[in-house]
Amino acid sequence: MKSQGVNYDVGTHLVGYLNREVSLEKMQEEIEMIEKDLHANSIRIYGMEKDKLHDASKIALDKGMEVWYSPRHINLSPDQTLKQIAQYAKDAETLRKENPNIIFVLGNEFTLDVNGFFEGKYWVDRHPEMGNEKQKQANTKLKTFLKKATKIARENFGGKITYASGFWEDVDWNDLDFVSVNKYMFGWNKDSYERELKNLKQYGKPVVITEFGGGSFKGAYDRDEPSHTIVDWKNHKIKEGYERDEGEQGEHMKKLLNMFEKEGIYGAFPFTFVEENYPHKNNPREDLDMASYNLVKILEDGSYAPKKSFKEISKFYRNHKNNNNRIGSKGLEKVIAFLSSAFLMGSIFFFSPNITGRVIGQLNNNATNLLGIILLTFTLIAGFFLINKKIN
Repeated sequence: MKSQGVNYDVGTHLVGYLNREVSLEKMQEEIEMIEKDLHANSIRIYGMEKDKLHDASKIALDKGMEVWYSPRHINLSPDQTLKQIAQYAKDAETLRKENPNIIFVLGNEFTLDVNGFFEGKYWVDRHPEMGNEKQKQANTKLKTFLKKATKIARENFGGKITYASGFWEDVDWNDLDFVSVNKYMFGWNKDSYERELKNLKQYGKPVVITEFGGGSFKGAYDRDEPSHTIVDWKNHKIKEGYERDEGEQGEHMKKLLNMFEKEGIYGAFPFTFVEENYPHKNNPREDLDMASYNLVKILEDGSYAPKKSFKEISKFYRNHKNNNNRIGSKGLEKVIAFLSSAFLMGSIFFFSPNITGRVIGQLNNNATNLLGIILLTFTLIAGFFLINKKIN
């Protein structure tokens, strides 16, 4: 996969309040963790705070990462959303002029985020409408709206554009540069998931999975409902009958990443780095983290600890890091091993007067010893690099 990423939230008003306040320093720390420890080369930055979306994108771009600039437009009207898309596209264009490694994402699951596709004033009211008999009517509205949104975005942004669609949405991808879907696996689509991935390639465009993931509890991926529904939000407790299991989340991520690689998926963005309203607690009933999609758990002192899913994703990205126009990790090891052997033989050659005396007799002992030392130094450096790579 070319885009090995993660979702990163800079602040979203999902249920009437801002779900996280993140400072510039905090964004720098977290994005460094994503780049250095998760080994991601790409990041989907989303949220409703334009200044923070800009700042986080600039941080990631400066680190050499690919940025998928993804504003959210929650509970706005279609007209308000189109105006906001123009504003965000202009901001993304200012970033693109400095660094072209940025993709503009029009929005996320418009039929849920934006008013006017399903009934309900707020996101939480529209969610139950998803997939019912009104879905066809919502999809018809969506196609018309997406044409308008894409046109406005292209008038203000000169790079590639896509849209993060819900898996239930029927999208006309002709005007967009990527087929991008938030595609979660549940009990009901477990057997058909891989076939559905293959179907996404019919449009002849790169396929990107802009969201996938789930919770950290036993049976999380056998259920027909999303992981976050095991929370009793009235009492802020986990409902009865659920047991924490980070291994399930880790294995799920590994399984899907390998599936994406097999199917030639262009990019993947696990959901999500962190949502701060799901803290980890030792008391199982208070451990909201088990219902979260987080790759890190928020400890009681506010610090983060990588979960097993984080480690599995990190391992996958590290092992597949050089697949795109570079020597693969195993191929690189072979090259280093060969050079190491060559440098060692060369150093022995120059250190041995019995060998070099006849072959390069024109060089004095000081010259041959110097060449031997240089080649031996290269041998040690290459050997150290190879051992370090094996350990890590």
